[in-house]
Amino acid sequence: MVVLYLGMSSTLQGLHKAGDDGERCFRYGGRDFRVHVDDAGAVWLRAGDVQRLVEQNLSSAVFTKRYPSGFGRVHAGIDAWYIRHDALQDFLANSNQEHVQRFLMWFQTDLLGMCRFARKVTKAAPHGTLDKPSAQAPKVGNWFARYWRGETGLMTAVFGGALVVGAACWAVHLLQGPVSITRHYRWFALLHVTQLAVVSGGMYWWGRGVLYSARRWIVGERSLWVALFACILGFGSVLYGMRAMIDTEKQYFLTEFLTIVLDADDKPRVHFDQGSNRIVLDGSLGFGSSNRVLQVLGNNPQAMGIELKSYGGRTAEGMVK
Repeated sequence: MVVLYLGMSSTLQGLHKAGDDGERCFRYGGRDFRVHVDDAGAVWLRAGDVQRLVEQNLSSAVFTKRYPSGFGRVHAGIDAWYIRHDALQDFLANSNQEHVQRFLMWFQTDLLGMCRFARKVTKAAPHGTLDKPSAQAPKVGNWFARYWRGETGLMTAVFGGALVVGAACWAVHLLQGPVSITRHYRWFALLHVTQLAVVSGGMYWWGRGVLYSARRWIVGERSLWVALFACILGFGSVLYGMRAMIDTEKQYFLTEFLTIVLDADDKPRVHFDQGSNRIVLDGSLGFGSSNRVLQVLGNNPQAMGIELKSYGGRTAEGMVK
């Protein structure tokens, strides 16, 4: 785990210098400032970079309370807090520290101009207007698709995804109940195929979402130990989900269950022989054989016995009483 932690830490340092996922990295006074420009032209700086500049340990709660709509997680690929340009100017305007005022001057005269020229964006919102651009409004799309892309928070991915998969597995388990494999063989097989798909596919979906969310968490400079634990959960879940694809035994049973679901089993010819007053079965005993016998027996209740002409078949069908 220590080796993995050091590797993730090294990766984070590289991302800190280069920026990631559309961020632009600017350097001022020996410090890196990562900037995100949204589609509406607003310039967002990482709050962590700003905090290091002012040399104060300001929590996200402080910024959120002061700038409720000018501060937040606005980058779909990075789970980091950002503060918008007008909110930043308002925050730094009352500072009496010389290095802060120098940075503010550089920010207003150079950085904003470079960002707008590079992205060819529209004029930013006027000072004091702290409403977030509509492009950054919370997405109302498919939560499952956003989860798959890793656009949810890490805690949401770990616990929310686990809750969804667990609920799906429990629902499939409740559907099984006491089902007769011979009378309702297609339903029985369909439930088993569904259970395998839900468990394997769900575990893969959950693990992938956790891994992608962990990546956003790391790039957002959050706790590496939390990310490491999440990555272990994610990798384990993905491997468990892929196991059904490579496990020979599971592939065999999956093929068998699909054959049953499609009702492709060989079935005997079943008819009533009036000469011997018996029901005659001729052929392999595939699933559905006993149902045919019951149907013929219902039409011929006077039958005195069953004559079997078969070389074998499904054990469950042969043991029906």
